[in-house]
Amino acid sequence: MLIKGRVHPMAMLLLRSADAPVIAQHLAGMRNEADGPDLLARSLICLDCSWLGDRKDELDLPQLVQALRQAGLAPVAVKAPSPAQEAQLPSLGCIIFEEQARALQSSKPERVLPMVVDRPVRCGQTIYAKGRDLIVLAGVNPGAEVLADGNIHVYGALRGRALAGALGDVEARVHCGQFLPELVGVAGVYLTSDELVGRTSSGPALCLLEGEELTILAAPHGMADPGMCGKL
Repeated sequence: MLIKGRVHPMAMLLLRSADAPVIAQHLAGMRNEADGPDLLARSLICLDCSWLGDRKDELDLPQLVQALRQAGLAPVAVKAPSPAQEAQLPSLGCIIFEEQARALQSSKPERVLPMVVDRPVRCGQTIYAKGRDLIVLAGVNPGAEVLADGNIHVYGALRGRALAGALGDVEARVHCGQFLPELVGVAGVYLTSDELVGRTSSGPALCLLEGEELTILAAPHGMADPGMCGKL
């Protein structure tokens, strides 16, 4: 028997509701409305209960895990479960997500020269810069998807999906000339088009992770320093 280690991208699902059917329905609607490849179908999922506070035990965890798996998703871990939920994890085929694991996942991979794409990324295309940054000299069209283990720089308009820090680099960022994405994410934390209403920009923008939250900053003249940017 041969055992090989591999780091797989993991999506962090931040639970703000304790109603399992509502969560499953919201995810299904989000996936149905999205154009292009279904990112979640290819990702392991960690259910983050930390935001539920005293309402954790109101969540029917077995029901939610079953609903997600029936929808073709792969919940494999739970962060900050209640003691009762933690006792349920072995029977659900899930593990507890520890902060130590997050630190390991967040370690920066060695990077080589960035991948440079000198043409628009069109609907249906997926470009992945493994172990490096991605630079797109044109734009990313609706229905297109760009991923990188490092940073993503889009000189034109970002209208599709952009996922930086695909292997968990929490310091990765997304820079773009126009911020109009269908979905944007860093290190497994995502914002969908519904959550981005009122936060898009026809000018340069910078997306970065602060704690467990994605922050979107207006970046005048394409500046990459957060201190020189204003929050959207």
